This record gives sequence, structure tokens and C-alpha cells, in this order.
Amino acid sequence: MLVLIACHLGFVRHNLQHLMSKSGDKVLTASTLNSAQEIIATNPGIDVIITDWKIRGGSAIDLQHFCRQIDRPAIEGSNSKEPEFIILITPNTTVDQESLRTEADVALEFGFQHILEKPFDRKKLLDTIRQIGRTKKSAVTASHA
Repeated sequence: MLVLIACHLGFVRHNLQHLMSKSGDKVLTASTLNSAQEIIATNPGIDVIITDWKIRGGSAIDLQHFCRQIDRPAIEGSNSKEPEFIILITPNTTVDQESLRTEADVALEFGFQHILEKPFDRKKLLDTIRQIGRTKKSAVTASHA
């Protein structure tokens, strides 16, 4: 699978890149919202984006909006025009002091299905990526039947 890791912390980005590459995935990395957007625009076959809730220059929501706005051609072997997101959040961190909504609350409101709390379990991350891969593969198989 083609994975984009968008994280402003170099050591986290490099550790994730090593983990994903070791498991056989092709990995692209970005440290800012702008660089992530450039990579997404030039690599329409990205299957998964792993990102922090906040990334230098924006947020996971900004990446999601960007993915929905660009014209991604249908990629052979993929039934989804948009990549799946895995959001890395800090537990109990509020994004709105008035309502006390947490990063997880807002992520769910915006439709993010895969949310991992920091520090995240590497096995759980890999399991989530494999689950996404199986789902995409079965969707492609069903569309060709």
C-alpha cells in the first residue's frame, strides 16, 4: 500500500516510516500541511494517510478537505477516490475550551474512522493498515464481479 505520513516531529515521522517500510508498504513523508498537500496532489494512488491531529500549517481536517477537493483519477486496484486516514491524537486534549470537545470528539464528527491515541501501539497501527488494505481489496473485487 502507498502510505503518506504527515507529522511535524521528525523522530515520529522517521520511526513510522521505518515501521511501514519494514512491513512492505511504500512510504511518503511530509512535515507540514503544504508539503503533504503537494505530495497528495502528485501521488493520486495514496491509500492511507497517517497524520497527527495538528500538523504544522493546519490539521487533519485541512488534509481531509484537500483530498476531497482535488480531482483524483480512478486508480486501478483501488475502489476509493480518497485515501483512508489514521489520526494520531493526544488523549483528552481539548480543541475548544467552551465546549470542552476533545480531538477525538471532533475527529469522529468529521467522519474519521481510524483514531489512535498517543502513545499508540505499533501492532494496532499495523493491524489498522492491514484492515484498510483488506477492505479496499474486497471492494475492488466486488466491483469487478
